[in-house]
Amino acid sequence: MHFGITQNALFEYFSGPENGQLKAISDITLGNDGNIYLVAGNKIYAFNGIDYTTVYAATCSDCGTPVGFVLGNNQYTGFWDANNNLFDFSRGKVVSSPFAPIFKKALYQRKPTKVVFDGKSIVVNLAGSQSLKLTQDSIVRWKEAEAQDYDYFIYSTEKSRAVIGQTAVHRTKKLKLFLEHELTMIPFNTSNETSSPSLLRLKDGTFLWGKDFELIHFSAQKILGRVFVEKAVECLLQATDASIWVGLNQGGLLHFTSAKIIDTRPQKFFAENTINGLVEDVAGNIWISAIGKGLYMLPSYQSVAYDAPKLFSTKKKRNLQLVDSLPEDSIAAAEYWLQDSLVPDSLAPLLFISSIKIGGVDTLIESNWQLPYNQNNIQIEFIGRSKNPSELLQYRYKMPGIDNNWIYTSYNLIQYTNLLPGTYQLQIEAMNHSGIWSENALILTFDIAPPFWKTWWFTLSAIFLVLLLVAAISWTSYRNIQAKIADRNDINRRIANIEMQALRAQMNPHFMFNTLSSIQHYITLNDTDKALRFLSNFAKLMRMIMDNSRKTLVSVKDEFTALQLYLELEKSRFKEKFEYKISIAENVDQHMDELPSMLIQPYVENAILHGINQLDGKVGLIEIRLEKGEHNFECTIEDNGIGREAALEIKRNKATTHRSQGMSITKDRLEILNTLHNSQLSVEIFDLKNKDNEATGTRVVLFIPFVKQ
Repeated sequence: MHFGITQNALFEYFSGPENGQLKAISDITLGNDGNIYLVAGNKIYAFNGIDYTTVYAATCSDCGTPVGFVLGNNQYTGFWDANNNLFDFSRGKVVSSPFAPIFKKALYQRKPTKVVFDGKSIVVNLAGSQSLKLTQDSIVRWKEAEAQDYDYFIYSTEKSRAVIGQTAVHRTKKLKLFLEHELTMIPFNTSNETSSPSLLRLKDGTFLWGKDFELIHFSAQKILGRVFVEKAVECLLQATDASIWVGLNQGGLLHFTSAKIIDTRPQKFFAENTINGLVEDVAGNIWISAIGKGLYMLPSYQSVAYDAPKLFSTKKKRNLQLVDSLPEDSIAAAEYWLQDSLVPDSLAPLLFISSIKIGGVDTLIESNWQLPYNQNNIQIEFIGRSKNPSELLQYRYKMPGIDNNWIYTSYNLIQYTNLLPGTYQLQIEAMNHSGIWSENALILTFDIAPPFWKTWWFTLSAIFLVLLLVAAISWTSYRNIQAKIADRNDINRRIANIEMQALRAQMNPHFMFNTLSSIQHYITLNDTDKALRFLSNFAKLMRMIMDNSRKTLVSVKDEFTALQLYLELEKSRFKEKFEYKISIAENVDQHMDELPSMLIQPYVENAILHGINQLDGKVGLIEIRLEKGEHNFECTIEDNGIGREAALEIKRNKATTHRSQGMSITKDRLEILNTLHNSQLSVEIFDLKNKDNEATGTRVVLFIPFVKQ
């Protein structure tokens, strides 16, 4: 073991056993043998100021890591572990406590935050639940009915000790007292339900309560004062000289020279460290455990007393000098508060601004400020007034956008530095000893303008310059872009030309002449019904061809409706020489799925004219199937005609000047569509033959990729 001097030669630092770093201290207490006992890691050490002795190590199967010491008097020392086992120190040895069975049974899997021995029983505070009082063989109902409307209550067990109890969380922020002279309740301001409160009974019989960032000093009769500290309270200690020590979570160690915490400004030690344990030994030395740092000691011969300035004058003044500077509409209220007939601390305090400094310069007091971006350091001083002029008020403030929660303080000065441009609203409230806050918050508004480079006109100018730069860069590639546009326009012109040729091919004179001849034939035979039906279908087909010719894509429904009209007309014209069958797969949405317009009809026409029309003594059949794959449609046109070889032979032997353009035009359309859409639209043609190698028809398969407009 070795130690060093820290904190301006006030505190001595003690390393761990075998010169190791003793930094993981979770609890500290004074044993009845005068030694300092420490919970560190999975062990408990006894320290006599020179040597460390291991008195307990969690090595058995049911042993848990030590958690904390049981608070008791000088004749008792005990601790509990993470498995809710309870132990006593007896003559330097660790033994199971007589309370251990009921302790483990009552807690089950719940975790205690504090355990107190009151001389006859054990009081256990549980995390997020109400307190339990245990005898060696039973669980005692303890103040439940009387304290059920309060978050916490204090129970006096003996002259030198009081115990904190807690109920199920009600979030009432009220503390119930069960003391010699009962005070109904004490309001407190903090709302963090997971933090554990601390209680200290002082040598003069009064009490000091600490929870989160609030300290309340009270007796059984009244509240004596309250202050706010910067960080949450972890532990409390009153030394032999009656001074008060307060350990904070990440806030260091505070020292008040007297129990009257509202009268003096505390000294601060250990910067922003977390102080989680304070103990005074029989020699008057103060022992401090700091999380992540280790064990420190303030020797009894070291003095930290100093003449602290008063935070608020205690000189009693009852004349109107106090309110001479108040606004006229507030003077009457201030005078009314000074009447002796009122109950002390029963009215909300008033709050007034005394000084505003912008950039370190005093300015006029106003409620709204328009400031340039470089005047963003603000300091505000304020004054609170209550019925009792000697009463030290506490304050809270917040500036939404900077502070998410209220900031509590005992000082009447607020400072913000380097505020960013924007509108801020500072809210300030005062509180008296009874916990009564100002009825109306004092509100100040600060509107800080942005620098010129963050203004709209500067942004607009910068955007304009960037656009000019982009335009200059774009100009270098303008010719290439124009060339690509010209190529695109050429392709579009070719598409339009091909589509027009397709339209003319579908409306070829032979088809129109033959159709009109059939209509004339029906009229000559006085078969008016057939003539009208034929003429109606012909008109519908012409209308659909005209409509679809203006579209790049048409729905499956429209394409196949036109195809069916065409087949009906051809079937009638060729005197029922063939039948047809159209099938569309169920996964095809006929209304939403789309195909290139006028793409299938030329293949159907080819099947009729060159395959079916040449059949002798046999009814032709044309089957059209549309299926939908993962990436494309698959359209099959199959006929039982004479086949391609026979049709070609007939064409050679037949003297005709007519040349069908449908297939050639369709081939050009496929090439252009593939170029435009980077697709793989293709056609495969199969000659169907029987086992004797005789032609039985032709099958055409179109692979049509999914194309968007």
